[in-house]
Amino acid sequence: SDMHIIIYTIANSEFCDSLREYLTTNGFAFDEKNVEENRTDLSEMLSLSNNFAGVPFTVITKPDGSTVHLRGFTQSEFDAALTPTPPPTDGLNTTPLQAQ
Repeated sequence: SDMHIIIYTIANSEFCDSLREYLTTNGFAFDEKNVEENRTDLSEMLSLSNNFAGVPFTVITKPDGSTVHLRGFTQSEFDAALTPTPPPTDGLNTTPLQAQ
């Protein structure tokens, strides 16, 4: 299954705007929950974030079912979280070094 991204935001937040722009630019679909307008979304965010009351707060559910919680918007953190993990190498596809 695909990656699923939920972002918890408020209006007029520079960091929320940056996050939204980053995801859109990189072609990631996401669901957005405005925690100012919806108290249920706010309490949901607080329970997921261990009561971290800052936005944006992002929950990424990866195809394998694991989740990543990101506070704020630091591009390097998102790059790492959203980049597929390469499959582990089994050591069989390496070129043996030639003896000198």
